[in-house]
Amino acid sequence: MVPIFAVIFLLWSVILRPQLWPNSVSDLGRPEAAVALASLIATQCLLVVVCFVLGRGIGGVVGFKPVLPFFLPATLSFLSVPLSRLVWNPRVMAENAGFDPLLHEIAVPPDDPKILAADMLAQVMALQDEVSEEVVQQHLSAIAVHVDPVLIRQTLGDAVAGRQATPAGIKALIVHATDPAVCDLLSGSAYLDQAFAAAGRDPDLLTLFARRCVIAVEDDPDLVHDCPAAGAVVRAAQQTLDPDARDSLNRLAGLLDQARAAQRARG
Repeated sequence: MVPIFAVIFLLWSVILRPQLWPNSVSDLGRPEAAVALASLIATQCLLVVVCFVLGRGIGGVVGFKPVLPFFLPATLSFLSVPLSRLVWNPRVMAENAGFDPLLHEIAVPPDDPKILAADMLAQVMALQDEVSEEVVQQHLSAIAVHVDPVLIRQTLGDAVAGRQATPAGIKALIVHATDPAVCDLLSGSAYLDQAFAAAGRDPDLLTLFARRCVIAVEDDPDLVHDCPAAGAVVRAAQQTLDPDARDSLNRLAGLLDQARAAQRARG
């Protein structure tokens, strides 16, 4: 029965894992293809032998050996091949489940850092509108390992300027601009003012910006030069109907006035 089941197992591999087999007869002439094919056949045959050994071993231990015609297990195994193919499409399953290790192709990182930044930030743009700032921060921290903060700012800023940024993308710009490490690195570039402008009149985005900007300025009052004018923040507070946004913006405006007054007093 071993040769019969070996053939069935190989047939299963051909039908459900066609990418493991040579695409044409000419491919068999290549040494690496021949070695891979021989390895695949040997692996399937070994798998059949192991299955038979386990089956006979279990039968011997429990003292049970069912009386079945020899062709019945082989027939059931053979019929399982077309039935499996009806419900299993490797490429479709990979798209639905997200990953098939035998079909997955490892993406080679692009050489152009701008392309890499655009590709990675596109995943952030695709997040739900209601994504939390914690999740956005996690994504940005992971991206920062591979992409320079200046390039992250440029990519997000271009998307906002071109009206291509999603709410998640704008939230990412605000979170990135108010990140303490980024604030320190890009000090003097008015990044915080850019983030305020990107928030527009959205109360949730304005609240997020005001709350995080207050923390940033409290930690480093010199960042006041990168922030929007206190008057612009006050006008935004007057125009919003959201009480949380209004309170957060008014608090930020007061802090900006104090910080600028303190700097003028110092000279």
